[in-house]
Amino acid sequence: MPGYSDAAKNSMLDHLAGATIQVSLHDGDPGTTGAFEISGDNFFGEPYTRKTPSWSSASGGEVELTADLDFDGPPGQTVTHFAVWGTGDVYHGGGAVTGANSMNAEGKFRLLAGSKMDLNAA
Repeated sequence: MPGYSDAAKNSMLDHLAGATIQVSLHDGDPGTTGAFEISGDNFFGEPYTRKTPSWSSASGGEVELTADLDFDGPPGQTVTHFAVWGTGDVYHGGGAVTGANSMNAEGKFRLLAGSKMDLNAA
């Protein structure tokens, strides 16, 4: 795999973050297609929908969410990954979720500020 400088990684991530209009949740690795996106309603009948993120400026080959993203979905639904999407429903990539990994009993899930897109990962 070719190596890129942090400056190149940061440039790529800043562009990608600027092109990302939605974040989704997945119950498996979305791979190269965005597979395994969750679906369904929470306890109150509120449907799962993708959320609009805000990102930090890239540094050290990483970019972070600057605010929490709150999702609704099926109570107890496993959440293992998130993915980022651009205009026209174009899948850009994803990453593993750390910490709590399921919807709560009401069907609520919070992807925390600080969650990263990281070009340093293998």
